[in-house]
Amino acid sequence: MIRSVGGRAPSGIERGPGGGLAENDIGNGNTHPLSEIAGGRNYSPLADLRFRLVSRWPVMAIRPTASELRHAEAATWGPRPNAERRTAQRPRTIALIAWRPLVKGALRGFATVELPIGLKLIDCPVLLSNGKAWANLPSKPVLDRDGRQKTDANGKPAFAAILEWRSRKLSDRFSEVVTAAIHQMYPSALDEAGS
Repeated sequence: MIRSVGGRAPSGIERGPGGGLAENDIGNGNTHPLSEIAGGRNYSPLADLRFRLVSRWPVMAIRPTASELRHAEAATWGPRPNAERRTAQRPRTIALIAWRPLVKGALRGFATVELPIGLKLIDCPVLLSNGKAWANLPSKPVLDRDGRQKTDANGKPAFAAILEWRSRKLSDRFSEVVTAAIHQMYPSALDEAGS
């Protein structure tokens, strides 16, 4: 409610008959829409003032910044769990889950590993040739129409990739980490003689 100062309306606002705000209260010649609806009577002076203020100064929505949003969330819900602590609990390297030795040609066995994102890769073949060990991603055998495994040009069984690294660098890093984990847990598993 608008209070009068010393029995007068605040400056710039005229009083109409009956003590309410006049239709031409600010002196700009516009009539108030509420006075038209109510026939010029029974409308609130406060509603009239709100209408005048909103119509003169448009409201602009200002989007809060990310830091303002975080501050408001913390005030409402409390501080967020420490993101660094959450990531510290998750291993940042590939974990060797299982090792199944199987010496057959260059093959030395199969490793089951878990990536830092929680994905398990089961039966990754680990091979050894010319003193160098490496690990591949799992693959599937290529079958002919009769269900028998096809052979490649060298007469070796053919396999098709089901997973692939985005770059050679990632592939090499995966191979290094897996073979290092096998060397650490099973020191003689990747010897040239095999075990």
